[in-house]
Amino acid sequence: MRVVETFCHFTGQTEPTFRRQNEGTMEDSNSTVLPNWELDNFEWGDPTFYFQFAINTVGVVGNILVVIAYFMGDMFTVSVNYFVLSLACANLLAAILLLPIPGFMQVPLSPPGRLYCVFLQGDMSTLLWVCITASIFLTMTISIESFTAVRKPTLYKKIFCFKRYRRLITLIVWCAAFLTNTRHYFTKRVDENGMCYDVLGLQSEHTCGIAVSLPIGLTYILPSIVMITSYAFTASRLRENMEKNRRNSALTHARHRIIGVVLIDAIALIICLAPSQVVFLLRCLNKTKNREYFQILASFETILLSLYVCANPVIYTITNPQFRLTLKTMRERATGCCRLKG
Repeated sequence: MRVVETFCHFTGQTEPTFRRQNEGTMEDSNSTVLPNWELDNFEWGDPTFYFQFAINTVGVVGNILVVIAYFMGDMFTVSVNYFVLSLACANLLAAILLLPIPGFMQVPLSPPGRLYCVFLQGDMSTLLWVCITASIFLTMTISIESFTAVRKPTLYKKIFCFKRYRRLITLIVWCAAFLTNTRHYFTKRVDENGMCYDVLGLQSEHTCGIAVSLPIGLTYILPSIVMITSYAFTASRLRENMEKNRRNSALTHARHRIIGVVLIDAIALIICLAPSQVVFLLRCLNKTKNREYFQILASFETILLSLYVCANPVIYTITNPQFRLTLKTMRERATGCCRLKG
């Protein structure tokens, strides 16, 4: 650093000009300037910024309310409640990661820099996809739980009625979410200039197609099929039960309402995540040469993901009377506290 400052003093050059003109020489010498944390250029005036910020703020607040409601009352059955809590936590983390805040375009060549590159770099970071994947798997788990409660009550009592099994299932779901995103841990690198890049993008289209098709199948196609199939079988059995027990069908009606919520969740998942899977595939296969078109598609993808993570609190508010009652109780308590302080 002192050599550069001395040379600039005698030649009259500014230090940035000297570095640009002698970049190649400096890289080969011991005076190389190592990359450091550098924020990305961020367009605060972009209209999509305000829209995305508003949606994700709703997602953050809504999922926090779901978490609070879990500790205040039973929204559903006990087992579903536990999975709803885990789902709200996954969506809460995803909503926070989707908030449009500037990231780092350059990171240091150190373990923190590499960890940032692997887990947090970019609008669609690895940690975000882990949360989205966990959310998908938890939604699928809720549909399977509802299926067993109606079609296999004995199996339901053996598995889903015990807290340790519910915790084990939740742990397995999060482990599966991390494992299905394993490729990001090995393909995301930091170059000598501190820029993050994905090694997979440098591979052939055939290799990329194989690497991308498997995660799409595991995290989107398979869960969608499982959720729709379980809903169809569960709804048919509930319809039969309602026809047989018209007078004593309060529990059947309650379960039918839960299944309706599961169906709405499944539809929201399929609609909101389909564009992200398409963009993911096109990006890997290098089919997005039109940069302007790709940016529009990527913005649309981000907005749909934001809608997905904030959908559940809205769905619960519309379809679940117990959740609305819990929200009303929370509002009354907050109002009472404000009056006491006043």
